[in-house]
Amino acid sequence: MLGLRSVSSLILAGSMVACAAQTAPINHETERSQLEAANVAFTGAISAFDLEGIMSWIAEDALFYPPDAEMLSDNDSVRDFFEAGLSDPNAAAEFEHLSSAISDDGSMGYTVSLLHYTYTAPDGSVTTDHERDLHIWRKDSSGNWKVTLDMWNSGSGEMQ
Repeated sequence: MLGLRSVSSLILAGSMVACAAQTAPINHETERSQLEAANVAFTGAISAFDLEGIMSWIAEDALFYPPDAEMLSDNDSVRDFFEAGLSDPNAAAEFEHLSSAISDDGSMGYTVSLLHYTYTAPDGSVTTDHERDLHIWRKDSSGNWKVTLDMWNSGSGEMQ
C-alpha cells in the first residue's frame, strides 16, 4: 500500500509532467518579427545569388510552384531550378515585402511579397516580370522557420 508521502510524490510528479507538457504563451509580435526576418534573409539570399543561402531556408518536403512550369517537390529539383535561374547573366531579383501572419500556435506562417524579376527570355530579350510571391513557412524541430511552399505568378505590369 502506498503511504501518504508516496501518494504526494506521485501527485507532484504528475503535476510536473502536466505542466511541462503545456507550452508557454506565444508572443505573436515576436514570432511574426522572426518570420519576417527569415523571409528577408531568404529573399536576400535569392537577390544575392547565394544558392547555399537559399537552400538553407527550404524545408526538405517543400513544394515550389513556379509560373507556367511543373511543380517542384524535392530539394534536388528546387536546387536545379535556382541554379538555372542564377546562371542567367541578366538575372536580378528585387523583393518588396507586403504582409505576413502566423498561426495561433506560432508553428506556421505566411509572407507575401512583390518580386521584380529580370531575366533573359527564350527569345533572347531581357524581360522584367512583376510577380506576387507567397511563401508558407513552418517551424522545424529546432524552432527555425523553413519555407514549405513557394508559389508565385508572373506578369508584365505593375501589381499590388
